[in-house]
Amino acid sequence: MKSIPIYLTRKEIYILLRLPDGRTVASARDKVLLNVLYATGARAQGLCDLTVGDIRFNEKTSVKLVGVGNKGRVVTIPDNCTKLLLKHLKDYRIIQQPKRYVFSSQTQV
Repeated sequence: MKSIPIYLTRKEIYILLRLPDGRTVASARDKVLLNVLYATGARAQGLCDLTVGDIRFNEKTSVKLVGVGNKGRVVTIPDNCTKLLLKHLKDYRIIQQPKRYVFSSQTQV
């Protein structure tokens, strides 16, 4: 028997996305990470594997994700998420490095 999935309410998502206050380097990174995670519906490993080269900044920003079974998909993200992601890549000075991972580990902040 399949269990019914548990979903977060809009209010819970709103609170979750605002938990990192951005006052520290790690908190600023976490804010971007949560927003990209929510905008793309990616699994944790898919986000860990995300490289700068997987992002296309065009009229609408898209992110290429690789999921279970090594299946790839392209997801368009909203403008507010694009702004956070672009700032993150510029702050880390990795925007011109397509092979770099977008999100570093907590010990490499």
